[in-house]
Amino acid sequence: MPSTELHELLRQAIESAKSGDKARARGLLIEVTEADPNNEVAWMWRASVSLTPKDAAWCLTKVLNINPANRQAQEWLDKIRQLQDQPPAVTRPLVTGSPEPPGRSGSTGAHQVTPSPDSPTVSDLPSFSAPPSVSPDRPPSPIPPRAATTVQTMPAVTSPRPAPPPVRSVSGKTGEMEKVERSLRPEPPPGAKVILAVDDSLTVRRVITQALESHGYRVITAVDGYEALAKLKDITPDLVILDAALPGGMDGYQLCKQIHAEKSRRGIPVIMLSSRESLLDKVQSRLAGAAQYLPKPFKTEDLLLGVRRHLKQ
Repeated sequence: MPSTELHELLRQAIESAKSGDKARARGLLIEVTEADPNNEVAWMWRASVSLTPKDAAWCLTKVLNINPANRQAQEWLDKIRQLQDQPPAVTRPLVTGSPEPPGRSGSTGAHQVTPSPDSPTVSDLPSFSAPPSVSPDRPPSPIPPRAATTVQTMPAVTSPRPAPPPVRSVSGKTGEMEKVERSLRPEPPPGAKVILAVDDSLTVRRVITQALESHGYRVITAVDGYEALAKLKDITPDLVILDAALPGGMDGYQLCKQIHAEKSRRGIPVIMLSSRESLLDKVQSRLAGAAQYLPKPFKTEDLLLGVRRHLKQ
């Protein structure tokens, strides 16, 4: 994607976040970070409009992988972890506002960075239970500055230490490898059924792609739930195969619900893959709307049989 187009997408995303349209901002920021996974500003804004603290922590981890000296991202991540560590109701002033300049309040100034005017500030920790308050110069800030605050509205962050490991974008080496492999395979026949396969394992994506494309299906792949939702804007698959344990804060059960949340996609069958085979997981898969639960490791014959059955072939 040309840099001018990326810049325009980022500008629109920031404007949407400032105006309170977090859903549109999230969609645009996903596109930007997929096309430019090293865009520090985009990851900061994506954290500010995240749906859950876990998603925000994952985005902030991305920022720190790009720039370990980003003190704003570190303070934001520490604040999420602090809220998890505190009792359900803690009344004490929370430090908010702009970072102090070097040399004040005992700060050594080491590893400090001057915040970009396009980057959200530390005090912009997003609210996940109430509508955001909109400021013309920065994204939503639900925490009243310099006031005794009862911290009890933010949901718990699952396993905040260590933060979720970064997932390489499809625009990285893994994505390039898959593009090369796809270019070497013959084109599927006209009118071929489209299958969306979502799994963070390159090996699993390869197995699914090779097994299905050798039988005349067209396979589109995604690494996580966010990339899958972005691709669903451009395609309407005939069937979805997804892993229950996806990285990045949105698991397979949540993604399955998101897919069927759109009226036009409610009839798309979903095959849920999982390395666990318990009754609870099977029930959870069924409640999420999956048509079939297939434990890993699976036989390609079983997968192909399930695909044909759900597509009534």
